[in-house]
Amino acid sequence: GCINAFALVSNKSQDAQIKNTCHPVFSFVESATNMKLAMKYDENVFDGNTINNVLEVSLYLLDQIMSRPNEAMKTLHFVPKCQAQMMNSWNKTEGSYPHNKRLNTLVEDTVDEVPGRNGKSAGRPRL
Repeated sequence: GCINAFALVSNKSQDAQIKNTCHPVFSFVESATNMKLAMKYDENVFDGNTINNVLEVSLYLLDQIMSRPNEAMKTLHFVPKCQAQMMNSWNKTEGSYPHNKRLNTLVEDTVDEVPGRNGKSAGRPRL
């Protein structure tokens, strides 16, 4: 799933606030010598892989902010350039297709080309 926002909390009411949001909640706990970043999230909403991805992106952004505190936010990257290049390669959709046909016609043409094959299945229902 996609996470659209984070709640950022800097006080002790963090436990109450996480119950009122479906987003991960970050809190900063500051002492005289250091600062600790903590995160809480609803385990019924997010799996471990999703949270690990959120943490990786968050740490990557925090590292950029700490190393370049005067940079504008719009210059920061959410993922390293190598990962962005990989994602861009996945999104390559160049190719020829008939511009004069609608999507439903393209689907119908494909069904006619491969009769008897399932196009989509979800449990028992099949299309």
